[in-house]
Amino acid sequence: SRGSGKTMLASIICNELNQMGHRTKFSSASDVVSEISESWKSKDMSEKSVIDRYTKPQILVLDDIGVRNGDWVDERFFMVIDARYRDNKTTIFTSNYEIDRLPFKDLRIIDRISDTEKFLPLWMPDESIRKQPRGGDFFAAQTYTGVAVDAETEKIHGLYILHPNNIGRCSHICNAS
Repeated sequence: SRGSGKTMLASIICNELNQMGHRTKFSSASDVVSEISESWKSKDMSEKSVIDRYTKPQILVLDDIGVRNGDWVDERFFMVIDARYRDNKTTIFTSNYEIDRLPFKDLRIIDRISDTEKFLPLWMPDESIRKQPRGGDFFAAQTYTGVAVDAETEKIHGLYILHPNNIGRCSHICNAS
């Protein structure tokens, strides 16, 4: 759902993991597509070097997947997602689409994202948080917010939010390899 805080939550997690020393990268799916298409016109960067920027980090956030699609887009997204999948790297995806409604023609992309052992969806509210109190205010009002990360492998295992009423609510927010 639009405006529910997906990007904000993913960027907060990415920043926290980065501050903890994990190699992270955050990018919108549209920026990935734009960078790849720009590489075709550039003498200074190759398509492979652009794709490598997204396959190398241990933790990658791809924001708003499904916004841009088409045969060449699907092909390049599969290259990135498949390489990360084979290397057991953590990828966090945000989208306004439910997994079975992503507009990719190449169904291998959806298969890699929704691998039953690695896919942990987080459903966001249908209302816009932009009309609600600021997200930062929400997290500041919580007793504790933490991200579970394996220190050796840098794999994300989940997100935990302890509300002031001391009843913890645990949600998994990523494709944790």
